[in-house]
Amino acid sequence: MPRGKKRKLGAEGASPNQAIASSKRHTPVKKDLLQRHYPHVRTLREHVLSALPDSLRVRRKKIAVLGSSTDAGEAELQLARILDTALVGTSQAAPKSGREEVTWQQWLSFSQKSDESYAPISSGIASSIATQSEIVDFVVWALFSRERGPWPKHLLCDGFRRTARDDQPARSTITGIFSLYPNSHVKALREAPWPHLLALLGQAGERVMVNLLSECSVFLKVDAGLDNYLQLTGIPLSELETRTLHQTWKLQARMPTEITIVRSRIFYAKPATTAKGLVHAGFKHIRLGFVRQLSRRLDALNRYPYAREPADADPNCQAFMSLQRQNEVHTTKLMMHIFPRQFGLHNVFTSVVNTGQTTQKFHDYTLREDEISKKMRIAKGSTEKTLPKLPKRLRGTTRDLVRRLQVLHARCSYLELLKHYCPTFLDGPNASKKRNGHEGPPAFSVPVPVPVPGQAAQAESQAKRHARRHRADTSMLPECESLVELACPTACVSAFCQAVLSRIIPDAFWGGEESCHNKIVFLRKVDHFIKLRRFEMVSLHEITQDFKVSGSLHKRTLAVVAVHSPYSIQVTEAAWLEPPFCQGQKTGPTDVNKRLELFHEFLYYVFDSLLIPLIRSNFYVTESNTHRFRVFYFRHDVWRLIAEPSISSLKEGMFEEIKLNEATRILDSRRLGFSQLRLLPKGTNLRPITNLGRRQMVDRKRTRVLGPSINSILKPIHAAFKFETLTNPSKLGSTLFSVGGIYERLKSFKDSLAPDGRHPIFYFAKLDVKAAFDTIPQSSLLKLMSSVPSQNRYVISKHAEVKPGERSGLTDGKCTSKPVRRWHSTAVPQGEPTSFLNRLESGMGSKKKNTVFVDSAVFQVHDTRGLLALLSEHVGHNIVKIGKKYYRQKKGIPQGSVLSTIMCNYFYADLEAQHLGFLDGPDCLLLRLVDDFLLITLDKEKAVRFVEIMHQGLPEYGVEVSPDKTLVNFDMQAGGESVRKLARGNKFPYCGTFIDCKTLEITKDRRPSKGVGMILAEFTRPFECAHEPTLTMRVFVFADVSTSITVAFGRSPGQNFQQKVLSQLTDGKLYIDSFKFQSHLMFFDTRHNSVDTVLDSLRSAFSETALKMWAYVRCLSAPTRPAASLIIGTIKRVVVIAFSILTSKWRKMRFEKYACEIRKAQVMANGYSAFLGVLGRRQTGYREVIAWLKEETARLAAAK
Repeated sequence: MPRGKKRKLGAEGASPNQAIASSKRHTPVKKDLLQRHYPHVRTLREHVLSALPDSLRVRRKKIAVLGSSTDAGEAELQLARILDTALVGTSQAAPKSGREEVTWQQWLSFSQKSDESYAPISSGIASSIATQSEIVDFVVWALFSRERGPWPKHLLCDGFRRTARDDQPARSTITGIFSLYPNSHVKALREAPWPHLLALLGQAGERVMVNLLSECSVFLKVDAGLDNYLQLTGIPLSELETRTLHQTWKLQARMPTEITIVRSRIFYAKPATTAKGLVHAGFKHIRLGFVRQLSRRLDALNRYPYAREPADADPNCQAFMSLQRQNEVHTTKLMMHIFPRQFGLHNVFTSVVNTGQTTQKFHDYTLREDEISKKMRIAKGSTEKTLPKLPKRLRGTTRDLVRRLQVLHARCSYLELLKHYCPTFLDGPNASKKRNGHEGPPAFSVPVPVPVPGQAAQAESQAKRHARRHRADTSMLPECESLVELACPTACVSAFCQAVLSRIIPDAFWGGEESCHNKIVFLRKVDHFIKLRRFEMVSLHEITQDFKVSGSLHKRTLAVVAVHSPYSIQVTEAAWLEPPFCQGQKTGPTDVNKRLELFHEFLYYVFDSLLIPLIRSNFYVTESNTHRFRVFYFRHDVWRLIAEPSISSLKEGMFEEIKLNEATRILDSRRLGFSQLRLLPKGTNLRPITNLGRRQMVDRKRTRVLGPSINSILKPIHAAFKFETLTNPSKLGSTLFSVGGIYERLKSFKDSLAPDGRHPIFYFAKLDVKAAFDTIPQSSLLKLMSSVPSQNRYVISKHAEVKPGERSGLTDGKCTSKPVRRWHSTAVPQGEPTSFLNRLESGMGSKKKNTVFVDSAVFQVHDTRGLLALLSEHVGHNIVKIGKKYYRQKKGIPQGSVLSTIMCNYFYADLEAQHLGFLDGPDCLLLRLVDDFLLITLDKEKAVRFVEIMHQGLPEYGVEVSPDKTLVNFDMQAGGESVRKLARGNKFPYCGTFIDCKTLEITKDRRPSKGVGMILAEFTRPFECAHEPTLTMRVFVFADVSTSITVAFGRSPGQNFQQKVLSQLTDGKLYIDSFKFQSHLMFFDTRHNSVDTVLDSLRSAFSETALKMWAYVRCLSAPTRPAASLIIGTIKRVVVIAFSILTSKWRKMRFEKYACEIRKAQVMANGYSAFLGVLGRRQTGYREVIAWLKEETARLAAAK
């Protein structure tokens, strides 16, 4: 039999230990993270085998079997470990490209060396070391030669610059490039085992190594945690965007699915006021002379009104023609706001978002004055600038409709509509304008003349006097159990917005015969937008659905558009969308795309620049401290009445006013800016919140850009204090850094007390410090914090951590969410030689899993005295802006500061050392989460003494305990009054957990927050006359879990449903109760809790998941609700994932004493019965699911 050709060995067939070299095992980092960024991800061994020429069969076989021999040396084993664990990501489909060949020719010119790569691994290493070092230098030089900017975004170029700095020493080993910061990646590539790999590759080694370092990204396995990697080369993964199927379209225009309405702009708005300081209804007005000075949201309809010509005016007179020109200019400018893409202005479809101007996903296009002025040109024979000509598609009907929009806006009575649809107790028949704080707009708006500076100052002072004179009478507020009862019902707010938009938007915008249908669809979208919860979003794609297509469009045309257009939506064939002089003609794909483009621009303008300003101008929108994600709409006059007493109290107690000149001088002399205060409803009170993470505009090189936030400026101090907490934790006393810290402390305490299994009598005492952050003495705190740093200097460096996003399931399905990127600052003492990789493997990465670390060579050295001076300035001179005035916080510490928690921990730890030292014995366990104390002791006298000391108060620490929040499990009195005692048989509550007073078992506190779900969308408020002593309200009160979830209403509803339900049981993001806490070890450790307690906790967790699943499905529309088969599959996967999490090896790796000795059948039985218990009481739409659950529950019960 003739012998055939010899079989060619590929990358997989060359290795006898194929199982080791192959990368068939898809880890989350590889499958859900790296493969989303790189088309090809392989092990380093597979990569070099595929890069070597086919003719080098012996060399390929030697690489394939490296490390498999029993007598392999340490160098060979180290190299084999790198080959099998390191991952290489490549972005080129073909192994060789034109740029690679150019780079190779540059290397030959750069090196001018003969080939010595035939040397075996045991000899000739010195030559390979020199060549490897030269290759690394060449790659850095080549990457700089490709980049036109200051430096390439490449890890090997990190720390290198084209020019040296005068204030910093720099060395140069590469021509024209200076090293300002040591690059650990460059250093590592010069050392073993990389020269050994170069020698092993043989003749083609230099080409393979040059391509590997310049064109690929290499990720090294970290020997800490679970499946963690450190990126060694390539563009930083934290800077890469994921690959998409629409990259060609993305270069031209964003798809509607990528464009979301920035709904967060509706929150926390300030009202527009009149000259008397009264709230103005409708859209905000503006004086054109002060456009650049205003930072509030304003609307173009008020800036560009249409003034009607007098009926008896002479058309030939100068005034008449001037008025016509003004109207024409105003209409054109308004059209530039509505259709910016057609005029070449910045827009959401084709323009790049300038991150130096906004932190939002898209720009705020309320003000375009500067941009429009740049588009104005000087016409021939004239010295005045004129606006550009209207695009052809916007002439005729479109211009007439925009003009009609201006006229209808001027006629709209916003105040009357607001009073009609959103009545309050201020709108009684006898209420005067002074009492309700409102003043209606005129019949139509006209520009206000620009006052001179003297007049402006006079008007401002008059406004202040009027505001004081007409200060709201807080006695008008009705009695209520919660302040959110005074908010307008969401349905009323929706009705008001729909009524306004129906009146000001001409019906012709919605089409001809289909205008009625399309208008109804639009108003339904408005209602949906207003009823969204806190973090829910709506995309332009979702808004444009359900609009009716005219019958004159041919099916073939629509099919072509659906294939070739990025906009896979329907659009009305309205007259204003048709090209001029082309009515009645056949419509092609190009024209349909243009109509879609115009229609999208119009809809985005309506939602972004009409609906959002309308809400902001008439309502103060906020969340509540107890209602999770429910959004509340307060009329501005009502909110002013509610907020004014709290603001006055803060000004008198916590803050002191500073003059404007003094505030300006302080702010100009330091990097720290000012914070702004807002109030958050909490029961019948308001909680002050300061936002120190907000970036403020600063002047830089004749432009205004976003500067760093206060918290980002304070990060070096936070990093230094974090270093001290890790190196010297004894200074923190009984501090808990999270609720999960209860588990380890309580478990250790229990194990130390009862080795024989007997349970002693425990005495519990819990108390809370009243307004802890607001009462800490500043001078005492600063004195204490100055003793915390142990180093004279700290080196602050940054690194990024990138994790894969959530997938639809745990093992199957694709990853649907974006990778999670986090940047962290780390402090180390100056002079410490430890590299970032060593720090990861020595402990920093031990608690991480499925994470890619991206290090940075840039660092900063901070002197301790400078850090403490910055801390003193932050605490002692915290400037807060309330309204138009500046105040200094004279008491307490800023609540929104990144340093507040850690300073509070150190301060109260000192209190424990000075006054609670008697609790240091083995019979006591003191826990403290920020300002919540919990004492568990065997000595009743110590518990009594602890409560008495704290109730007496500690003025030097500003400590005053809230008696109504103190709780004990025994009888005692403090200050002559009985202390609240836990009811017999109940478990002791602490920070969202229940602790058994006899066994110390831990369960989750699943009691609903007080007031949650009190007010829902539908309720009535009959308002009586203002002179009546009481106000009658009827409110349907019941707990609704839908207020504690967020719903994804976009595309792929089934996939989103499954992901949301499964996220209840994964360690990823969650919006309500992160099952990271819900499935915490403390609840399911069978060595600390009994098996029955663990099963009860498991059933409760399943019940909560089932209830939220039911609420999620109920929020979806009928067509988008998941089928019974999908719900059944989701329940199956929830149970499987729950068992996998509770018994995972990762948990046992992190906590050696953890054990969860429950069987999978027990998890399934409890899971199915929990879902059956929830859905059995809500059977509508779940007939098949309930039947399946009953069948599975019976089967599991019979199998016992």
